[in-house]
Amino acid sequence: MTKDPKDQLTETGKGESVPLVRMDETGPGSISPKGKPDTFEPISSAFEESRDGSIGSFQGSIQEKIAQEVERKRREGAFPPSFERRLRDSFERLIPQGGGTSREDFWSLFRSTDRAAFMDIDVPVASNTPGVSKVKRLIRSLTAWYLNYLLQQITNFTANLMQLIAAIDLRIKSLEDRIPPPAESIGRSVAIPISEKTDRFVSDLLANSPGRLIIADCSASNVLSSLAKSGADVYGVDTDETVLDQLQQGGLDVRLSSTLEELKNVRAGSLGGVLLQGSYELESLSKIRRILKSAAEAVEVGGKIVLITHPPDLKLNDAESKISIDLAPGHLMHTETWEELLRCVTPKLSARSEQGTETFSECVIIAEKVSDQQGSAS
Repeated sequence: MTKDPKDQLTETGKGESVPLVRMDETGPGSISPKGKPDTFEPISSAFEESRDGSIGSFQGSIQEKIAQEVERKRREGAFPPSFERRLRDSFERLIPQGGGTSREDFWSLFRSTDRAAFMDIDVPVASNTPGVSKVKRLIRSLTAWYLNYLLQQITNFTANLMQLIAAIDLRIKSLEDRIPPPAESIGRSVAIPISEKTDRFVSDLLANSPGRLIIADCSASNVLSSLAKSGADVYGVDTDETVLDQLQQGGLDVRLSSTLEELKNVRAGSLGGVLLQGSYELESLSKIRRILKSAAEAVEVGGKIVLITHPPDLKLNDAESKISIDLAPGHLMHTETWEELLRCVTPKLSARSEQGTETFSECVIIAEKVSDQQGSAS
């Protein structure tokens, strides 16, 4: 009979069951002068928290503890965003050649596959055992006609397959040439203004949200710091590691990530709200749709998705921002377009807009999640 997992995760001493323990703050594996581990303190096992003692509950508890420890380390500044950027770059450089992360890798893999497509039926017959070589040569002679027949068909198939892959690559390359390259610098170079009144309005709007909040492009406004000072459970994401380092040194919880990447990584229904601001307005229409749909999946029922938008006739002063907007994959859109886009992307949201020159110059669209029903939009 299988033992209860709780019993398996205990140590037996003097006939009694001793619960699992953990090292104190002295550090993992530290030894006292007496040769014994430093102070131990019992931890509440996940099995004690879950009456059924299921392995799933234990794993969930361990993952939660790991997430809490990582979050604590982030707040202490142990993982600055610039370090994460260098770690990502180092990892990408160490990816084996042919991993498919670039066109050079693709062609390296293509040439390797082309060489591997060749088959040789002239099998070796050498042997150190007397008489075995003669037997092998006899078998090879008897089966040569059969293997040659199969080889001709396989060679024809692989040759046509490699030609097909090369033709597909040319067609994909022609499509890639029409698509503008990822404009990761848009968030850094475009100075889309967000007024202080809009900043305060959005901060007050999200301050009482019950769940966790994500502030996208957090360097675009002061909403992250305002919400953090109010005690809200909030963190920001951005792609500028220099700005993120400064925000983290100021005690803010930040992540080096794009908006879409972060929203796709969070658990469905785990957020109380999402603020979209900054460079997302200048993304392609297809990417905006993916961002909105991912945000709708990430927030819980009753949660809010707040969009800070600017009109197409927005006037910018600096030349760098003008150039970046002109070369961006997307463009600024009217409020009515954003509201229609929200309705088209998912039926889970109920949207309204707040705008006015007396209160704030931008348009703030508040979309509240009303249901968990799956939408048909893609």
